[in-house]
Amino acid sequence: MRQTIRKWKDRATPLDGSYCPATINTTLTLVQEPINVDLSKMLLLATEGLLVVPREFINPAVSRAGLGRCMRRHRASDLRDLVPASQVE
Repeated sequence: MRQTIRKWKDRATPLDGSYCPATINTTLTLVQEPINVDLSKMLLLATEGLLVVPREFINPAVSRAGLGRCMRRHRASDLRDLVPASQVE
């Protein structure tokens, strides 16, 4: 309880702050992210299949989790949403 009081005592406002980090740590740059999203749309590959391409040609340090977060940020993580309606039977 004393830790909580000490923590809130130094705040400027009694409102609770955001729990989200101020900056997002990612291995992909802002230039590399749209490239990966476009690759996913063109190749229609899931994250596991797509992971080979960015590791080989774009950024060897990218992880499966990092690529998945990138796809979710750009709303491209679900392959069903990427397939054009004309190709769906």
